[in-house]
Amino acid sequence: YSNTPYMFGEKPGHEYDDNEVTGDTLNFNDIEVLAKVFPKAYGQVDSVMFSACNTHEIDQQDASGNDLSTQDWVQGVFPNVENMSNWEGIAPGSDYGAFFSGEYMMDLARKESGDKGAMDDAYFRKTSKGDNKRYETDADGKLAQTKVGKNTGSYTYNDYKGYRNSNHEAFYKREDLMKYVLKKK
Repeated sequence: YSNTPYMFGEKPGHEYDDNEVTGDTLNFNDIEVLAKVFPKAYGQVDSVMFSACNTHEIDQQDASGNDLSTQDWVQGVFPNVENMSNWEGIAPGSDYGAFFSGEYMMDLARKESGDKGAMDDAYFRKTSKGDNKRYETDADGKLAQTKVGKNTGSYTYNDYKGYRNSNHEAFYKREDLMKYVLKKK
């Protein structure tokens, strides 16, 4: 994403679909329109994760034309959002991005299971070209950036390929992770 109302994908050879309506693009304005069509569904969203580059500033405006931060835009579209993740700079490709996404989703599952500090530590926080940012609602109900400490004990770092460990067990078969995902005690 960069200086356009579209999030777009990458073609082979590092060519992008930016500023084109065709191809693999998603218009932020379309997301807003769908919120009006499906208010109940959008009201149930409690977490938003951007995996695209430069999504820390998405150049969106309110009805009066005032610039909105990414956090304000997300809260305007998803009124009950509690958590958000985005990228300042270049996001990783799909292979390495899976570690960031997987760890974030597991931290959300841990938080929903009662671990209040689950969003405060992560191994996967930055790449050589970008920083992954996390946000939680503060006491005023606004999305505020959290300080995330590096934790080398992360389940995605210590284990083999994200959700799988060295025995190649899928995350839902692992007792240590299953309790969070399936909310089992």
